[in-house]
Amino acid sequence: MTLELQLAVFPQTAEDNKKLFKEKYDANKKYPSHSGTIKVPVSQLPELVSYLQNAKPDNDGYIGDFVPLRATGYVNTPKNNPNGKKYLAMKITSDYNKQKEIYEGGSTQPQMTNRNPVDTPLVPPFGDDEIGF
Repeated sequence: MTLELQLAVFPQTAEDNKKLFKEKYDANKKYPSHSGTIKVPVSQLPELVSYLQNAKPDNDGYIGDFVPLRATGYVNTPKNNPNGKKYLAMKITSDYNKQKEIYEGGSTQPQMTNRNPVDTPLVPPFGDDEIGF
């Protein structure tokens, strides 16, 4: 089973930010030039939680320990959008090496150091399905 989440990132104009922030909008402040929402299908929640709990964290010396998710994308124009506003269509996936490590049993314990491992339920990595590498 492969974790795949969808994300559409749209450019934001001053008008878009006014609609979003309403009375809190301040023209003198800097606002994001793009925004989007990651869509996590309910059917993939257990797999996402399992991946995040069971992947051995990396450390880049910048943010410290982290579990990587990969993003790939392309520029798209929606067919149902009359103004032709382009957006970045992204696919968020689990990291191949981390997923393979979990699948092969290299990391089966949750890596959260701020929680008691006894209190942390172990979620089986990805069920019985074979991962299509």
